[in-house]
Parts: sequence; C-alpha cells; structure tokens
Amino acid sequence: EFDKGAKVLAEMITTAEFSFVCANLTTPEGYPSIEPYTLIEFDDFILGIAGVVDTDGNGHPLGGDEVYAPFRFTTDVTTAYQISAEVAANSDFCMLLSHMGLEQDRALANLHASYRWIAGGHSHDTTLEQINNCHISQNGKNLHFVTIADIELLDGEIIDIDYEQVRVGAYDADPRITAIVAKIKSQNPELSTVEGYANALATQDGVANFTIDALASYPYDDGFVPEITFYHFGGIRLSNILAGDITRGDIYNNDPFQSTRYIGEMTPAEIRRFILDKYNSGSVERPDKESHYAYFRSDLPYTIVVGDTPAAQPDAIDILFDLEDGRSYRVAMCNYIAENYIAKELLARSLRHTTVSVREAMLHHIHTLDEGLTPDNTIYQVEVHYTDINR
Repeated sequence: EFDKGAKVLAEMITTAEFSFVCANLTTPEGYPSIEPYTLIEFDDFILGIAGVVDTDGNGHPLGGDEVYAPFRFTTDVTTAYQISAEVAANSDFCMLLSHMGLEQDRALANLHASYRWIAGGHSHDTTLEQINNCHISQNGKNLHFVTIADIELLDGEIIDIDYEQVRVGAYDADPRITAIVAKIKSQNPELSTVEGYANALATQDGVANFTIDALASYPYDDGFVPEITFYHFGGIRLSNILAGDITRGDIYNNDPFQSTRYIGEMTPAEIRRFILDKYNSGSVERPDKESHYAYFRSDLPYTIVVGDTPAAQPDAIDILFDLEDGRSYRVAMCNYIAENYIAKELLARSLRHTTVSVREAMLHHIHTLDEGLTPDNTIYQVEVHYTDINR
C-alpha cells in the first residue's frame, strides 16, 4: 500500500513479521529491501511466491504521482511473466500474488507463464477459474471469501491440487483474533464515536451521493459555493452504510486515502473532455478497470452517448448535460480526479488545492443532518447508444 507515502510503507516493511514481494518494483538506495519473490520450505517441499503490482496509472499503480516518486516500476504482466520461470525452477509450486486485476491475470495465464496459481486482487472480482495449467482466484473485497489450495503430495511430488473458495462468514469468529481486533480498536476509541444516523440502507451509490453532498455543502472559507461537484467511484470504499448509527470509523473507512479537495471554475467543454477521456481510456489489449462506465459521479446529471462500433466496450462519443456553453461553472472535486484526470495547464490555471480533507467535509455534513441521513441511492449518470437517441 503506497497511499500513505514512502516513509509509512518503509515502517510497515521493517515492523512486519512477514515478507514483502514485488517483482516489478525497484526501491531507492537505502530503502528496505523488497524482493521479487520468496521461497518458503515445508519439510522437503518448496513454495515459491512472486508478487506484482499494477501499472495502470502512467507507469505506476493507480494513484497520485507524488506517492510513487521514489520508486521505479516495470510493466506488470511482462515482468510477472519474465520472473515466473525462475521462481518455478527454484520451487515445487509456483504462485503469484497479483494486484493487476482479473483481465491482466487472465492475459498472463494465456501467455503460459509458469504459475500454478494466481491469487489476484485490484479489480475486486469474485472468481475461481482455470486457464491452461493455472488457477486464478479473486475473493472480492472486505474478506468475504478466502481461497484455499489443498496440495496432495506423494514422495515429494504433487499428485493433486484442489482449490476451494470459502465464505468466511460461514465460520465462527476466532476468539484470539477477536481479542486482537478489540485491542487495536481500544487504542483509537474516537473511531467508535457515533457521528450521525442513517434512516435506511445506503448502497455504494448512496454513499457516493452522500460524499458528493458533503463536498458540495462544505462552508469554504472564502464563501465559495460549488455549482457542480465530482467524485470518483473507485474512491468510495464503503460498499454500503447500514441503517443505524454512523461512526467516525465509518467515515474514515470511506476515505482511507485522506483525500483533499480542489475548487475552481471549468467550462462545459472542459468538463465534457475529462469525462470522455476517462470513459474511453484503456484498450482491448490493456483494459482500464475504471473505464467504460459512469466512473465520475456527480450532482450534475449527464448522459454518456456510446458509439455503435461493434466492440466489447464501445467508446463514448459525447457527454450530454444541461449546461450553458460560453460560461464557466464553479466546481469542486477530490484531489484524485484533479491531479490525475484534469489537464495540467487547466489545473494550474483554473483550480486551486484546499487543505480541507474529504473526511472533514463528510463529518461536517453528517452533523448538519438533524433528522439523520436519508440515503439517495440514485445514479445520475446514464449510458445510451447513439442510435437510441437518433431514431
């Protein structure tokens, strides 16, 4: 996890009681070592585990450029493929811990890499499948599932492997782990502070709208009032908010990245451009897991007009919204959008960075809801095909 920066990651590496592996990462001189793979021996059986992280974001993992500045990355699938033969040659069972996403895991398996198992993440899919001689597993998120590989040996040789995806909730909690969790939570009692109340279930779309409302209604020091607010759906980390108490921990968990905000002005053409560019990003060879759906959520309803070129994911050709050309609109957005998807010259000219965090905005907003949060689970961004609006 690079999100808190190089210093925090270094502390995690030096204090952890386990190995870190990442084949496509080079750390700076003097930094804690991260090996491309590790070998773990059980009696006479050697398990080889390699690691790889996505390079979806301008040659590094998704996220702001600043947190990756000290590091260097090589292309994920290519590097994972190149290291597989070496890991397999030194082990009895070769596996990959992958943070590339399911489509990239499948692409690697189709290259006939030497891995017997790719345990994947990043795209948060739930799957257990086989391509060639390689099993691929993804367990969704929030530890709803784990995958177990049961390897049967005879005279040191593998004669059978059985993969099983297990629902964690089907098992009783381990008292020892429960005690550890309680101890950790007791060190931060403020996380259990009740900050507000939800009158009904908020879906992930509802959480997105709550976050947008928080950014839109925050009292900026200079009296700035946004007319349009944007947030990226990948940054909405809570799958839902259940009816009942909303704690500070819930608010923090929705934004573990400690995001901040940008405010300023943009024209309709500039707004249309960054939405289109993101929707159409990626390619058939390198799909962008955050493209070809309504990734930028907003209090501005808009329609994504999708072209009719035959393709698994046809590109958008226009964005329709009820804005007046020839004028600028006051906008607010999280720093992830501003720093990664807004043109640099536009960012420097028209937007300014505030130090107020998204967490602060959410806490302020929940405190203003005297009758509690009534979730709005509507998606205000829709997709239509060009022919459907031109018949």
